[in-house]
Amino acid sequence: VLFQHCLSSADIGCHSVWKGIFKEALMVASYIDLPSLLKFSACNFYMTPWGIDDSVFKLLEKPRSKALITTGWSLRHEAIEECYLAAKRLRLEMVNLGDDFHFGEGFSAVSRISDRELCNLYNECNFVSVLRFHEGFEIPVIEGLMCGCRPICFNLPIYTRWFGDLACYVHHCQGPRLADAIESILRQGPLPVSQGEISAVRDRFGWQNITAQFWQKILDYV
Repeated sequence: VLFQHCLSSADIGCHSVWKGIFKEALMVASYIDLPSLLKFSACNFYMTPWGIDDSVFKLLEKPRSKALITTGWSLRHEAIEECYLAAKRLRLEMVNLGDDFHFGEGFSAVSRISDRELCNLYNECNFVSVLRFHEGFEIPVIEGLMCGCRPICFNLPIYTRWFGDLACYVHHCQGPRLADAIESILRQGPLPVSQGEISAVRDRFGWQNITAQFWQKILDYV
């Protein structure tokens, strides 16, 4: 059984090679609609999201002192600088989980923290940025939602398909235009995550539900 996390940014760039690999698998699982993307149906494909451990990530009763959390180690891959520019204009605090880019006032960074510490960090923030310029599923979307932290995503099909109305969306762009779009969302203020939304995230993205369906799908093909 193959789990495919990325495709266009994978080490193998030739789609015909991937088709040959997938054809030999008992089952291929991914959050990407690979058959549609590759125009290929000669494999047993199971489309599934990645999941969340709701015993780790949960809503805590604590004040939210930061507007935004970003994640990443590269300004080329993540919209961390655009988030900082947006937060700075509004004199809001933000934190990056990853590299410390030393942007200045209002910016802080942490790295190599435990899941429990990350849960606390999400609960201190109103929004989580998952604005990756390249492909990905972006686990912080569902981690953040379970902690009452509203995600900001690009309006790409991979995100709108899985997360629907649970996220705020901006156009897929970079630089000043993106900073303006993020600022517009931050200016609206907190968009609290409801208990109903948290329950929906748990039902759809909880690992126990995902793995149960996954193993049943394998049994269908054995």
